Amino acid sequence: MYHSRKIERASYESLAFRYIAANTHPDHDTIAYFRSRFAAEISALFVPVLLVARVSLNERFAADAPACALTAVEGACCETALTQMQHTLKTTAGRTLYALRKSTVEPAIGVIKHVMGFRQFSVRGLDRVDAEWSLVTLEYNVKWMNVLRMT
Repeated sequence: MYHSRKIERASYESLAFRYIAANTHPDHDTIAYFRSRFAAEISALFVPVLLVARVSLNERFAADAPACALTAVEGACCETALTQMQHTLKTTAGRTLYALRKSTVEPAIGVIKHVMGFRQFSVRGLDRVDAEWSLVTLEYNVKWMNVLRMT
């Protein structure tokens, strides 16, 4: 749920939202202000969440992402990572793992769009759109980490 008015309504109707909001009912202006006020902090959470995912679910994510992408998250895509990935792709097991990307990495946008229901931005301006997209992708990553942990 992405719109502040719908979140406000859900704080009255949904048990899950009431639990998260500690049985309070923030109005839509407060929710919108919170998003606006903490936009930079929300955007800054993206990389730490990916780093937590890499540490806690290293085996699963390593099978799903190129070595360069993993080091790029930390800010340094190095020659060693590329060499390691090229070597891995020469093996049968490496090619099999890389083939899994077709069914696990590329559909992320489709999941965000069709499953999570995010089809358009509700804000204007590059900074605000960036903050909203960060919030959506954080939600996606946290849900995905939870699903992987449960399996």
